[in-house]
Amino acid sequence: MINIAICDDSDFMRKEVRKHLLNYSIKNNIEFQVEEFEKGERLLEADTVFNLVFMDYQFDNSVSNGISIAKEVIKKGKQTKIIFVSGYSSIVFDCFEVGIFRFLVKPIDEDKFNNAMDGFLDTLKNNDILVTRNSNGSIFIKANTILYLESVGRKTIIHFIDEKVNLECNELLASIEKRMPEYFYRCQKSYIVNMEYVFSYNHAEILMENGDKIPVGRAKYKELMDVHSDYLNSKR
Repeated sequence: MINIAICDDSDFMRKEVRKHLLNYSIKNNIEFQVEEFEKGERLLEADTVFNLVFMDYQFDNSVSNGISIAKEVIKKGKQTKIIFVSGYSSIVFDCFEVGIFRFLVKPIDEDKFNNAMDGFLDTLKNNDILVTRNSNGSIFIKANTILYLESVGRKTIIHFIDEKVNLECNELLASIEKRMPEYFYRCQKSYIVNMEYVFSYNHAEILMENGDKIPVGRAKYKELMDVHSDYLNSKR
């Protein structure tokens, strides 16, 4: 799931951004989780680490402006992308010095909004993000949150390290395998494991950190040892 925040003290502008996000999600069959904040300080207090933040520049009754809030957001989540939405076009250079992703001028132009979203999604695809689909449409998953993947018929079940609800994808395991980072290994025809969360293994099975046991293919043990050894060496 892609987590998006809209931070603007104008109720009208928050609704405008949400409207554009809704239109984009319908057009591209992508699901977003959106939260709204009327003050930057409340955004910083949120537990969620957002993938994308739409940020206003000027907040009434606040000692902080959007630029100072953006700096703190980036510290909190280095992969968070920030799109400034402001009527003050003169601040654009100050915003980019902070390291923001894009700048949109109020009122929002739909084509420019969509181009910014296209660019944002491209960054996810190039940042160890698995893009797949389920019955609700396209989904974006951080690879390092995946414990292992399991083939069930013509679908793939994604198991997560934090033990949240498993996710069923409408895609073959063999197709997903081609897009997984190199630290994932197909240990058996129906399973791909994340080497980061391998606790131990033998000729018959892999014990994952959460206690799940994954079968090892009959001819895979030697290769598994080599792959796991290479992974451990790469971390040193």
